[in-house]
Amino acid sequence: MNFKKLVTWKRRQIRRPPINLEEAFSIAFQHSEHAICLFDHKGNIIFCNQKGHELLHIADIENPSALNIFDHIFSYFKVNKAADESILISEATVKGPDNQQLNTEFTFIPLSIDDDLLGVVVIIELKTCQKLNYLKGEPGYYHAKKYVNQRLSHVDKNDTFAFFYVTIDELDDVIDVYGLEAGEKVIQSIVSHMTNNEKNDDIVFRIEENTLGILLKGTEPDTYDQYISDAQKLINHIETPFTINHQDLQFTATIGGSMFPYDGKNFQTLFKKARIALKHAEERGNGNFQFYLPEMKAETLKKFELEADLLKAIQNEELYVEYQPKIDVLTQKAIGAEALVRWEHPFKGNVAPATFIPMAEENGKVIQLIDDFVIRTVCQQIQQWKKEQVPFHKISINLSAKSFLKNDLIDRIRQCLKDYSVPPSSIELELTESSLLKSSELIRKQLEKLAEMGISIALDDYGTGFSSIHYLKQYPFHTIKIDRSFIHNIVHSVEDEMIVKFIIELSKGLQKKVIAEGVETSAQYQLLKKYGCNEVQGFLFSRSIAGKEIANMFLKDKAVLKEKEVETRLL
Repeated sequence: MNFKKLVTWKRRQIRRPPINLEEAFSIAFQHSEHAICLFDHKGNIIFCNQKGHELLHIADIENPSALNIFDHIFSYFKVNKAADESILISEATVKGPDNQQLNTEFTFIPLSIDDDLLGVVVIIELKTCQKLNYLKGEPGYYHAKKYVNQRLSHVDKNDTFAFFYVTIDELDDVIDVYGLEAGEKVIQSIVSHMTNNEKNDDIVFRIEENTLGILLKGTEPDTYDQYISDAQKLINHIETPFTINHQDLQFTATIGGSMFPYDGKNFQTLFKKARIALKHAEERGNGNFQFYLPEMKAETLKKFELEADLLKAIQNEELYVEYQPKIDVLTQKAIGAEALVRWEHPFKGNVAPATFIPMAEENGKVIQLIDDFVIRTVCQQIQQWKKEQVPFHKISINLSAKSFLKNDLIDRIRQCLKDYSVPPSSIELELTESSLLKSSELIRKQLEKLAEMGISIALDDYGTGFSSIHYLKQYPFHTIKIDRSFIHNIVHSVEDEMIVKFIIELSKGLQKKVIAEGVETSAQYQLLKKYGCNEVQGFLFSRSIAGKEIANMFLKDKAVLKEKEVETRLL
């Protein structure tokens, strides 16, 4: 007997018992991750699996209190129309353990033969933010797409909805430092704020770590004003300090909004337009709200194209570094420089830093790549200057506030210094005053560690933000940089002159070096010299130039004034 015939013969010898379909289905239902109930054709409950008992807190399906719950569930499905329906999805609130209100989604599946209804299977799923949780690996976008589209497909012709795309600013940084659980506490507080209200129609879901999507149903006649009010209330709630690891941390929320049915009639369109509106809200600063406007689309497309080009620019080595010299006010000698990143686009030419740096800061990974590129380029240049015995004091590097909140920042800087044998005293790191307004305690700890390494710390754009003297006392700043907006009118504005004079005297009193940016005329220079400013930067002496050019300036005894060139440029 060959092998094939042997197998066939063996199979014939095995007698299998007939399958009990009722028992098989019961086993399958009991092991389902969803709550499943089975009703007969009259709407009476005849089966509930273990998940259903746990979810609805029911010990016995024949208990009178249980029957009330099942009647409530089944009321969403019309038995007399069951034969004409295939599957119906509905949403409702039911009471769970301890009378807890549970937002649920019901999927009704009629069991019919020849148009005769035998029964109905009901699948019950929790509709909560926890279920749509990006951090737990579930794609919130795709879950929400189903919920929102289902909700919008069953509306009255006069119904309006707002779709909010909410970014919780600084949350990424807190997650980086304190971990995912800290971020979850913030998110859950916000979700509770949105869902613990009188409306049960709101849908809240997670898009990304720091991003929520919210669908709000209009309840007032003037819904546009209502939605703006709702957005502002949410922003105010998020700005309330959160206590995490015994520290009060403050966040801001930026929101983009779109409206149904005016901006779109499905999730995909509303989502896209709300995201476009968010980008425009962010351009006005954190803590803003913006509804979608049709003219935003063309502008956003250009911006998205530029964002894609920026990623390529890093890969294709289109970025480079220039240096603007810092001039000692007393000797008029170039003694240091500020490193400035530049982008030479292959088709658009030079892209202004004011255009691509804010764009890069929206993406934590991109700004980190740019910061790392600048740090490495500067260290490589310093190594070269040391070999050539070019004299200078320090080279300043501007870093994004996001960089100071990365746990590995110090290790990355230390490794780069080691790779190029650069002493820490040759580097100065700059951050803007506005960076200290949020998560300032986290930044302070990073700055202290950097200062302990021997790296100088400079506070850039001083005077444009909160201008708190507290910062100068509490943070290890070695240098204060006066913003160019005060220098521009220092000769003609008594107020600006007094402000600059005060900042210089304050900095010297605190034993900190002071630098003035944007110096363009000799009159400005002489006034700063009179008040005791240590160093200046600006077109009066030089624009930003290549490393080889600035090395020649370092070798000269005195920097040359270029006021005539400045006057021509200003005209």
